[in-house]
This record gives sequence, C-alpha cells and structure tokens, in this order.
Amino acid sequence: MPLITKVRKPEAEAEPEHLEKVEQRFYVRWVINVKGILGSTIPHKAVVVEDPPRKIPISFRYGKGIHIIRKPWSYMIGHFTPHGGYLRSSIFFSYDKLKSESERRLLLVPLTNITYTNLSYVRPCICLGRDYVGGTGLKSRAIHLNELFWGTRFNGEIGVGSGAKPAWGEALIGEELVRKWEGKSKGDDLIEFRKAPRNMSSVNAAMKWLQKYIT
Repeated sequence: MPLITKVRKPEAEAEPEHLEKVEQRFYVRWVINVKGILGSTIPHKAVVVEDPPRKIPISFRYGKGIHIIRKPWSYMIGHFTPHGGYLRSSIFFSYDKLKSESERRLLLVPLTNITYTNLSYVRPCICLGRDYVGGTGLKSRAIHLNELFWGTRFNGEIGVGSGAKPAWGEALIGEELVRKWEGKSKGDDLIEFRKAPRNMSSVNAAMKWLQKYIT
C-alpha cells in the first residue's frame, strides 16, 4: 500500500476559485507550530481543518457502487513544513464543534486508509495512493488534503483496527462496515463512534501522538 511520506515541493499554480468554493464547506481552524524533537522530528506546522456534519459519498477501489454516509464534525490534522511540504496526517471525529485544541472530545474514524493501531505495519497517516497534496500555501494544502481523503476510492483490502470500530460495526470489515454506516445515515438518530484514547483524545494530544512518526 503506497503511503505519502515524502516532502513535496510547493505547487506553482494558484487555485483561488476552487479554494473559495471549498472554504464555504470547511476551513482551517488552527495552525499550530510544532517544535522539533531532538534527533527525530523536524520543526513544522500542524494545520487543522474543521469539516462540519454532512453526508459524503464513499466508494471502494474494488467495491460495488457508492455509499452515502452521514458524518459528524471531523478534524483533519495535517503536518506540513513551513513551505507547505506534506509530512503526515490523521483524522478524527467529534459529535460537537470543538471549542479549543485541548478539548478531549475526539472520536476515531472507522474507515480504511487510516490507522490508529499496529503502527509497525501501517503508520498513522492517510493513504492517498499516488495523489498529490497540491495548493499554494499551508491552508490551501490542508484543505486539499481533506478533500483528497473524502474523495479517494478507499482500499477495502485494509482492515479497520478493532480499536476504531464502533459497537455496531465490531463484526464488520471494509465495505460491509460502510454499508451499515450508510443504513444508519438514513435516520436522524445519533450515530455512535468509538472514543479516541487519551493519547489522541484532543487536537493537541493527537498532534503530539502523530508527531512521533514524523522524521
């Protein structure tokens, strides 16, 4: 499974019209300076994209059709060099809009192409295949990253970690889990998701957790 882990050079082309349309749906909530850890992590910035509740089409590379799921608030945490080079990223949910970076209310995303466990096999980042995280600056690149995640064709061959599966999806895998999620999305009841463990239960905590895997 190809993972994007290398620093990319900034793209020359501007995309103001596209960015303006996208920012009407979601936007950069926080830009956090991350100090380097001696001998490992380089100094960089964590850019947090807040995406409000909405219905999203989900498809799989070898799946059958498109599934429409209803998600709560989501928070994409993208780590970039000061010049916009993409490093790593992770994504979480919250039932409500977060008031601060330290609020411990994050939930795990029960989707493939991302993991919170088994870090020796798949690092905690979003699998974007060959897609390029383009943009003209930190904010536009973070917004593009969020678009890429939700717009990618997910890999049904990757398992969702048991720690990220909600109670209603514990026995399901890949597209089966998303199909069940789609069924729950047709009603108005709250869809329950698994709470993030303490070491990634807030934006600040998740940022520090992810920072350990950036070299």
